[in-house]
Amino acid sequence: YYFRGFNGETTYEETIKGITPANIQAFAKKLLEQGNRIEVVMEP
Repeated sequence: YYFRGFNGETTYEETIKGITPANIQAFAKKLLEQGNRIEVVMEP
């Protein structure tokens, strides 16, 4: 919050709606280029 100005109580919905597929791709690319292993588990 202090560094990025994100306040989950007041701007959560706006922040989530502002995430685009391009944002996610850029984030994933940045993480994968580091050579780290990423495992995502999603359950309904």
